[in-house]
Amino acid sequence: MSIVVLILTAAITMDGGGYRGPWATSYIGTDPVSLDIANDVARETEKEEPQKPAEPERPIKPVEFVVEKNKEYYVEGEIKSLAMTPDGDVVGFLKFEGDIFLAPIETSALDSVDLMASMLKINIGRGYDIISMGKIDDRRYLVVAGGMWSSLYANKILKDKLGGWGWETPSGFFQYFVNNKYAPEVTALAISPHANYVGVGYSDNTIMVYQRIPGPDRGDTLILKSSFKMSGPVSLIRFLNDDIHFYALDQQGRVMVFDINEGPLNPDPILEGVQDLEIISKGHYYLVLGDTLTRLSIFDLTDMKWVLITNPLFDSPGPHEIDIAFSGDTTVMGVMDKSTGSIRFFSINLPDGRPKEIAQYRPENSEALLYYDLSISSASDDEKYLVFFYSKTPAEDPHEGVESSTIYELVLSPEYETPKDLDKIAVDKQPDPRNFLREKRFHYIVMGTNTNSISNGYPPLNFAEKDAISLSMLLNELAPNSYAEFYPYALVGTDFISDSAKALMHQVLSTADTNDVVLLYFATHGYLDIARRENYLLCYNTLWEDSLYWDEEQQREILTVKDTTVRTAISYHWLAEEIDKSNAGLILVVIDACYAGTEDNTEPLVTTVFRGGSLMFKKITVKKPNSRIFLFSSYKNEPSVEDAELGHGVFTYFMLQGLRGYADYNSDNVLTVKELWNYVIHEVKNYFDEKFVTPYRIPQHPFSLGNVNSNQPIFLIVR
Repeated sequence: MSIVVLILTAAITMDGGGYRGPWATSYIGTDPVSLDIANDVARETEKEEPQKPAEPERPIKPVEFVVEKNKEYYVEGEIKSLAMTPDGDVVGFLKFEGDIFLAPIETSALDSVDLMASMLKINIGRGYDIISMGKIDDRRYLVVAGGMWSSLYANKILKDKLGGWGWETPSGFFQYFVNNKYAPEVTALAISPHANYVGVGYSDNTIMVYQRIPGPDRGDTLILKSSFKMSGPVSLIRFLNDDIHFYALDQQGRVMVFDINEGPLNPDPILEGVQDLEIISKGHYYLVLGDTLTRLSIFDLTDMKWVLITNPLFDSPGPHEIDIAFSGDTTVMGVMDKSTGSIRFFSINLPDGRPKEIAQYRPENSEALLYYDLSISSASDDEKYLVFFYSKTPAEDPHEGVESSTIYELVLSPEYETPKDLDKIAVDKQPDPRNFLREKRFHYIVMGTNTNSISNGYPPLNFAEKDAISLSMLLNELAPNSYAEFYPYALVGTDFISDSAKALMHQVLSTADTNDVVLLYFATHGYLDIARRENYLLCYNTLWEDSLYWDEEQQREILTVKDTTVRTAISYHWLAEEIDKSNAGLILVVIDACYAGTEDNTEPLVTTVFRGGSLMFKKITVKKPNSRIFLFSSYKNEPSVEDAELGHGVFTYFMLQGLRGYADYNSDNVLTVKELWNYVIHEVKNYFDEKFVTPYRIPQHPFSLGNVNSNQPIFLIVR
């Protein structure tokens, strides 16, 4: 197996720094290997570094699970909807009276949760029927509610560093209410994985996608991005991890797939007879489907094959409504029969194996008419899961509706062979990652420049070259201890010429085999050309020439670069093609640049196509999501930041810190892809929470493609 790592860097400077985009203003110089820069880098390695956060040890793998009812919460009146954040750390419900209640779930002590005692409450008024929750970052959550007369409400929950939390504003940052009884009802809500978009389905078959725009002083706005039509009232919307594509299910059981920019990707439904639908990413994308006969089907969207088609899961006669839910960490799946409240739980081991049933739950009685909204938390430190759902008790007088509701809280717990003596349970031995790495060859190509030779409209950067030199010096320390052979390359400052860089990358990528590990790093300006639908990385010799292009579809002029600029820059499309042809086992691409993410975060690195009316989901991340991993410093239209206080681009600074060992959460001296990404994204988010100073007040959101949860080792840490 071989590994290729590409890291591309460009940014904004603060306090004497600048943007890695066209509005940077300060200038330091262009000498790529000046003694001053090298000395600064050397001094940095002697500084006392911040202490890395500790990650608790995981318990020994259980033999089986048991599920038990933990608590019941009686709620006077009618609950309309119950939901949980994607990672399962906040649960909430909406009442008929318009009250939203939210409670945190402390996974370190699930048994001690008192849901009602810890509730945060806000009243948004009557008329809302459904809520959805998303996670913006570690301290901010997005809550959206919708209901009758097209009513739509959005707000954020904010956590402070001491654990206190509250609503952003009492009235919310977005409230749209059509006071017309003929207006369509909101029937489906979904928040994209990165909380950038909200999908809203209506009873008149319409889907509207709203984009969340961060505003000053924490106030956000939802603006209409696009709208589409289905063939029936919309019952469910689910986004893919790319924030761009989503699946929608109508009340007739028909499934369609949409691109938020392009619309439906197939003219006709790709599936029919579906009762519930979920999407998970476990190295591959999987479509999980349930039908009215309670059969469960799982389709691998990456390898285009059925993984599982079951017999009916519940044996009571007649058609059923079922509810499928995944735990916040996607390790457990639950399937609930809404007519009886019975639940079957499965462990998720995709793509290595099929789901395996681990537990069943049957309520003591099934007097309720229906059970609703199954939700499962992430695993706690001792491998326990909290499970929530609710039922409604009708009033004796049917004209009075619902008398009360009950929230059920279950605990899914592991059972061990010898629970009193866990240390005697044999642990499966895993291959030593040290031996795995030391059988490989490591190549890196580091490229960076503070300026291009003709900087029309693109002022120089401050720390791009220093970022490149710092990474090169650090890799020179890590590689000899980690790999059998080591091949370094550096193109910095005036040496970063487009033809030379492309030739070198082509040579390394095209000759790499399964024993090669290759890392590529770029530090430079980034440019997004909307007319060409392409991103470019500018080299030292990039000749900047632009012109206005008349777009017939939009009926307006759009700025685009000329062919001379394209020939002397590096396009993402070219890079993707070179990676696609390589035989390397793992390619890690890290792009720290303005407009780092692709124009729609799908092209050219991710493509979704459909042929002949049947689902054809092209393999993401250049066809190999487990071995082609891209880490971007920011989304499209976002700047990347340099900070004079840090002496680096912010994203690269924390990347360097992670490589120095601060991402090694379990202190085993083996740094994995998952550990590095989790550390970088966590630290970058914390940085912007504490120092939100970009000129246009646009935060920087690191973005990834491919399996960033991979435990693939990349370096051995020397302490």
